[in-house]
Amino acid sequence: MKHLFLFSFFILFATSCDHSKLSTKPAHTGSPGEILIVAENNLWDAGLDTLIYNTFEFYMPMLPQGEPAFRVLHYTSKQFSMILERHRNIAVIKTDPKRPYGQPIFRVVKDKWAKNQLVIEVEANSLEEINSLFKENSANLIALLNKKENERLQARFSVYSANGLMELVNRKFDINLIIPEGFKIAKDTTNFLWLHREKSQSKGNNMYFVITNLLIYYSPHESDSSFTEKNLLKWRDYYVKNIPATSENSYMKTVYSFEDMNLYPEGEDVEIDGQYGRFIRGLWNMENDFMGGPFVSLSTYDNRKQKILTIEGQVFAPKFDKREYLREMEAVLFSLKFPKEKLK
Repeated sequence: MKHLFLFSFFILFATSCDHSKLSTKPAHTGSPGEILIVAENNLWDAGLDTLIYNTFEFYMPMLPQGEPAFRVLHYTSKQFSMILERHRNIAVIKTDPKRPYGQPIFRVVKDKWAKNQLVIEVEANSLEEINSLFKENSANLIALLNKKENERLQARFSVYSANGLMELVNRKFDINLIIPEGFKIAKDTTNFLWLHREKSQSKGNNMYFVITNLLIYYSPHESDSSFTEKNLLKWRDYYVKNIPATSENSYMKTVYSFEDMNLYPEGEDVEIDGQYGRFIRGLWNMENDFMGGPFVSLSTYDNRKQKILTIEGQVFAPKFDKREYLREMEAVLFSLKFPKEKLK
């Protein structure tokens, strides 16, 4: 039986009961990119585990090594303590044979046990119905979780922000962007700004640098085809040549293929501050050097300048997983706000 409702119709943002009756909620816990699943072992072992792993632990596209989109943690209801209730992302999944088929509970509750928390509640007649629900709505769930993780990062960056650089970006491009502390100006020209950050990270007994770049630049808007990947990447390659490596005659470029693998960047339409945008994931490397990593870029039309504005985040972390570093850059990109008079 096909369910006739859409995901957006049954998302419920509400304040719930239990320990959340307290007027002051505790801060959420858990690491970014984690989701805690509460389900009994008989349901988990009957096939729910495979469904959940396929839904949340698929490999992220355009990363140098395979990394799951989210990390799944499984607990039973008896193991689900008050401490675990505070986790940032929770899905409570149950079956009840007495529930009429075709009338499942599937909702998202905001701030149920902690501040800035998402709790997904699912109750259905059978595992078969739960399978149908997740298959129909997995893309929306992933988008919702990613959006919430971005909002949490933006809130943190707003507290620990690079105010001087944010003012520079506002003056230069007439936009508002949340930039976390630690970035410095690497290059500033007429239509191009490159901000650079190095953070030390330990692994074993050694310390390594994780490098992130933030680029902002303009490109011409000549027609609707200006927002195709081909055109946006052409201008990307033009600008990233400004980023050198340590070797002589080295410069950054977009990766399109490697040996017999197709690594052409992947794009999708998005909405940013109420208007159209094109979001691209891809890989970069250095010509005549061995550096490389992932990037994300967001392009949209600047009505006042009548040009395409692109903001890009890059990660270089050869000793570490890249997913959460790249998520941080994505949060910066989607913090973009235009002055309201621009949006017509």
